[in-house]
Amino acid sequence: MLTGVYGTYVAFKFKFPQTPLTDNYLSTFKNAIQFTNSQPLDYSQLIILPLSAIVNPLFAMNQQLIRQYHISSKVMLIIALLRPVHPSLVKHCITDRIRKVFF
Repeated sequence: MLTGVYGTYVAFKFKFPQTPLTDNYLSTFKNAIQFTNSQPLDYSQLIILPLSAIVNPLFAMNQQLIRQYHISSKVMLIIALLRPVHPSLVKHCITDRIRKVFF
């Protein structure tokens, strides 16, 4: 799975050169893949490494790139009611037939 994500990251970098993932980010992600691939198949022999040693640097770089590129997303969900709902539930529902997600 991580290798597939890495391929997507590399393709993104070339498709959108104005907002590239940094070489440092890609290198750190590739190191995470290499570490994962080096693990033994027998789970009882796994090398224990704190998750923070892999995830935290990637998360920090990801957040930095989000701020640098001013990335934001907007999600709007409109849910259809197909049958009557008890009045106490109506306040929690939005009635329409379209669900749209914008990024």
